[in-house]
Amino acid sequence: MTEKTNSARIEQTSAETSAETGGDDQSTTASPSTGTPTALKRSGGARRNPQARWIASAIVISLLVTANWPFQYSVSSSTTATWSESPFDFGFRTEGALQPIDPVEAGWPFRYYIRHPFPNGVDQARWYGRAVVWNLATAIAFVAIIFFYLRPTVRKSNRVSLADLLFVVTLIASAMGYWRWQIRQSEADKVIADQLAASGQVVRQSYMPAILTEWVPKSARPMWLRTTAVDLQEPSDEQLQLMCKLPYLRALRIGGGQYDQKPLSRLPSMRYLQDLRIAGAELDAETVLALSECSLLRQLNISHTNIAEDALPRFAKLPRLSRLMAMETMIPFQAWQDCELKNQLESLVLSRPNTGTGGEIQLESWPQLRRLAFQSLDEPLNPNLFGISLHDMPELEQFGFDSLQLVDLDLQRLPKLTNVKVQYNDAQMRLAANDQMPYDAWVRNCTLNEIPLLESFSFYVGDFESIQIEGCDAMEKLAGTSTMIPGVGDPQYVSTSSPECGQRVIDQFGKLNGPPLLALRGCDLRKVDLSPLKQNSAIATLDFQYCALTKQSADQIATLSATAIDVRNAEVGAGFVNSLSAQLADLKSLLINSNINAIRVENQPKLETIVFDQHKKSQITALRLINVPELRSPLVLSPVGNYLHVEAAPQLPGLAVLSPLSKIRISGVAGLQWFIGGGEGMNDENVSEVLKAHALTELTIAYPSASSKAFNGVINLRSLQQLALPGADLDNDLFQQWDIPTTLTQLDLRDCGLSAATTSRIIGRGRWTQLLLGGNEIDVSSLPELRKSPGLTAVSLGGINLNQSLVDAMGPLDYLSQVGLAGANIESGGLTAIVDKSDYLNEIDLTGATADWSEIIPALQTHKSLMFRLSPVDATVALITKLTAAKRLVMERDAYETWFQPPQRRLLGYDPRGFPVYEDPDRQEGPSEFERPDWSADFFRPAPDLNSPAGTVVAPNAPVGPGARSVIGQLLRSINSAGASVDNIDNLEEVEKE
Repeated sequence: MTEKTNSARIEQTSAETSAETGGDDQSTTASPSTGTPTALKRSGGARRNPQARWIASAIVISLLVTANWPFQYSVSSSTTATWSESPFDFGFRTEGALQPIDPVEAGWPFRYYIRHPFPNGVDQARWYGRAVVWNLATAIAFVAIIFFYLRPTVRKSNRVSLADLLFVVTLIASAMGYWRWQIRQSEADKVIADQLAASGQVVRQSYMPAILTEWVPKSARPMWLRTTAVDLQEPSDEQLQLMCKLPYLRALRIGGGQYDQKPLSRLPSMRYLQDLRIAGAELDAETVLALSECSLLRQLNISHTNIAEDALPRFAKLPRLSRLMAMETMIPFQAWQDCELKNQLESLVLSRPNTGTGGEIQLESWPQLRRLAFQSLDEPLNPNLFGISLHDMPELEQFGFDSLQLVDLDLQRLPKLTNVKVQYNDAQMRLAANDQMPYDAWVRNCTLNEIPLLESFSFYVGDFESIQIEGCDAMEKLAGTSTMIPGVGDPQYVSTSSPECGQRVIDQFGKLNGPPLLALRGCDLRKVDLSPLKQNSAIATLDFQYCALTKQSADQIATLSATAIDVRNAEVGAGFVNSLSAQLADLKSLLINSNINAIRVENQPKLETIVFDQHKKSQITALRLINVPELRSPLVLSPVGNYLHVEAAPQLPGLAVLSPLSKIRISGVAGLQWFIGGGEGMNDENVSEVLKAHALTELTIAYPSASSKAFNGVINLRSLQQLALPGADLDNDLFQQWDIPTTLTQLDLRDCGLSAATTSRIIGRGRWTQLLLGGNEIDVSSLPELRKSPGLTAVSLGGINLNQSLVDAMGPLDYLSQVGLAGANIESGGLTAIVDKSDYLNEIDLTGATADWSEIIPALQTHKSLMFRLSPVDATVALITKLTAAKRLVMERDAYETWFQPPQRRLLGYDPRGFPVYEDPDRQEGPSEFERPDWSADFFRPAPDLNSPAGTVVAPNAPVGPGARSVIGQLLRSINSAGASVDNIDNLEEVEKE
């Protein structure tokens, strides 16, 4: 009995030990006969390790804790919808100081914590207890599943069990279910967005933890897309209900419409709403209450609503509200001064008075206000006065008011204000066709006190009465104008402003101390006394553009402290400019009309600039500059000019004398950088003075009367890039030894009588882009040296014998566009070789040449833009007729016709009817000063019956320059001759007598 009991106990103990060790395949027991332990074979399975469930649970809990940890969220992708920006709204995501705040969020799968970290205040956090409960329940469920699956049981075999499959399926189903849930949420959101987008603007964005933005593929991000911004005009009840169901809205904008306002009661529950517009509607009390409970609101637009003064204390309880737009509300102007919002608002937009009524507003000590505007979107012109008083606003940077409102301004102690802006919201749409409004600030009385950053202020003079300025240290310009904007058309100066109006402005300007630039534009000042300006000793520049002035006005201006006078586009009397320049001792800048064609400036040691209203084309016909050592404005005498005397102007950078006058005087111009002149007036004295300017980079002296000795100074010009001395009498020996500057790439020495040795040396230097040597001796054996100038674009080799082999020896000249072969003898095949030299060839001069004219016909087909210079006596009548009909014959124009040719209009496009639309030449901006004219030296070539300078080789039938050869040229020349005695300084002898 005892033995059997012991055997049973041993067997039981072995079984328990086996279970604790995971279940062995064998167990031991005692033999009933001998008592010796014997191994017994068992069929039981393996048991799970009890530590596995703790390890798995720890991993799951760690993942859940990580997923529920607070993370900074940001936008990872966005749709391409356009968020409207109009004067009716604040910009969204456009001003760096007021970017929408992206939240810090925690919770998965449900958000239980959302915190918005505002930069200028305490963070605002929200907790959601229900989400915490659901997240805890989800975590417990996951842990329970792990514990249940990994419970310590004996496995019957090592094969995959049904429980294993169920566990794997559960994991996959959970992940797929969450993915499908997100997709369904995004699809449902998109359905609503599409319905709303049909009548407004919708923006959809995907928000996710910022640390995951780079890790989540772009293809997977659309599943998190949600509608974040909606802008609808006159929504329906259904649309409003749909909008208020969108949980991720950051911006909601509703304008106008008749709708049920009950859904708006959900606004305070929106977790992310920061931008709200409820405008253009009659709001009930519940809606106003809902607006005042949206604690995240940062910008609010309640324009065109019935909201009254009693709502302001409620809005003041919105802790984040910093921008408010309240145009056309029931809130009176007086309510804003003691408004509780004054300590938190950064931007405030109010309406100006309705047309036919006036008003007054006083705002003082708003410590945070940065932007303030009084505007209107639909009110027409209002001549009733609106008084605006702004004092002690340390942060105010932008201030503006409606351009259609007459105002009194009182601006004091605004240390950060930089400008006063006039707002033109749909201005011309609010004007009748026969009405007009001021372009600048429509101000009656103005006080600007202690505004140190204000740089300029412009006002309309029509209703102006007074202005006071103190403590505006940065102000550089104060301008009064008569500019008006018509109901139809462009802004324009109103010349009907009365002299009394101009006198009021001048009187007020005289009472000020500065600013340096005073402008009065578009006024009739012929009967205005300018002497009150003497009291303002800080005046440095007077701007009278588009005004009407007399010589008496010039005498009064000369007594002022101004050093710069601007009368561009002004109507001035005879002798106004010359009288002004003669009396102002400290004149530094003179800005005048381009139609003032006679300029006389003498003994002005401080004059730096002479500026015209346009510099596209000079109209100067008489120029007298004497003792202007600081003048730095280049000047151009037009082709119809009749007088030039420039003396002691060492800083003058450029001078062009386009008229080949017989008598001119040039001296003391050592600072010239470019010069153009020619004809009989360029004698030894004038040429020598020009060549003293060692900084010259571009020089043209064409067909002068100077001797060869006068040109010896050319070898000292080491900065030359372009040199043109056609028709000059040059010292052949001197130029044969000339050390050509490395910078010189364009050379025109036509008709200079140079020897073959000299021209050969010049050709051999290479690196030319333009080389014109026609009318000189040329050794054809030197022409292969042209291969050293692969960038050559223009070449003139008149009077030579040319054949195909010689042309081929010149090497590749791929950029050649112009070839001059006047008087040349071209053998058969030579002309074809020249044409085939370059695809860019557009002009060949064959005047007086002999060639196989049949070679021209194929060239017309291969080079569609190639033009020819031929006279009727050079080629056959049939060829001349063919070239003329094909418009391939160059028609000579004289200087007058070329100068007065209207500028080419630039093609802008085509209208719906297919007609071309060209740019208005008058609106094209020209250069700020005269540039070197693109003027052909041929226009200085004397007529064949005149005495040519020594050494000149005249090509047969060469074009003559200034002589009027066309009917248009003859007409222009006769007009110029008839007006030659209009100005009393146009005649040299009369000037010398004076």
